[in-house]
Amino acid sequence: MKKAFRTFKYEILYTFVLLFSGLTRVLPRFAALQLYSVIGRLSYLMFKKDREVTLKNLQFAFGAEKNTQEINKIAKRSWINLSKSLMEFVRYKNIKSIEDYKKFIEIKGLEHVEEAQKRGQGVFIMTSHFGPFEICLYIFALLGYKIASTGSPLKYKKLHDLLVENRSRNGAEYFERNKASIKMLRQLKSGNLMGVLIDQDTSKIQHTFINFFGKECATPSGPATLLVKTGAAVVPMHIIRNEDDSLILEIQPYRTYQKDDDVKAVTQELHNLTEEIVRLHPDQWVWMHDRWRTRPSEPKIENPV
Repeated sequence: MKKAFRTFKYEILYTFVLLFSGLTRVLPRFAALQLYSVIGRLSYLMFKKDREVTLKNLQFAFGAEKNTQEINKIAKRSWINLSKSLMEFVRYKNIKSIEDYKKFIEIKGLEHVEEAQKRGQGVFIMTSHFGPFEICLYIFALLGYKIASTGSPLKYKKLHDLLVENRSRNGAEYFERNKASIKMLRQLKSGNLMGVLIDQDTSKIQHTFINFFGKECATPSGPATLLVKTGAAVVPMHIIRNEDDSLILEIQPYRTYQKDDDVKAVTQELHNLTEEIVRLHPDQWVWMHDRWRTRPSEPKIENPV
């Protein structure tokens, strides 16, 4: 009975997602942004537990620098910006060419990706759960790059298939995380791009503890392990939302590491880039994620990447 009710609940959710996605794609971008701004505000009020996590995390990160009013403002804006980022992801079918993106996205530093790929050892495209990060995949696929990403499967297959369809747009590939190790190696050995994120607590996969805003947190170490072992380059980047809702994709120079480099130190160095951008634009990161959930005293679970 519980399984049947759960299936029914997911069917309702799936139908709602399809209908709402259709509406989002019909609306002009400026109207969709206004709609999702309202959704973000309402969500912040409705989801008490997640709101409390948001405020707790912000208080920990900025409590010594910002007052309560400033923290509350960042919290609300982070929910609004997350909602707007979801809108950008949902509207992927409206984008037919890179020129469509260039109407509202400025790309800075693309030469760093080109230089990294010329090495022929594969390239990690590394970003964070910051701004509309999902559309990095679309941008590079539309630019003609062979790019892939990984992720954990959703519980409900129809929703999972919809997510995979979105992430596989315009030739991008998608690998399920529990089956990704060999596919990631092949992607890199072919000299192609591999999208990765390392700024969330995914303690059920290979991880290490590094410092983030002065407190240790569990962080995926798989990407750093592959960087050290394969000689692939990593190109850090973030998509920043401006006040007028135009976007800037800022791409930094590529980095490489040696086989004798320490995986934890590499993970810390790369994660520091997330802290830097979050300090500059604190309302564009996902503070509702319980980033410091897993503590160092808990045993690690060492599974494949």
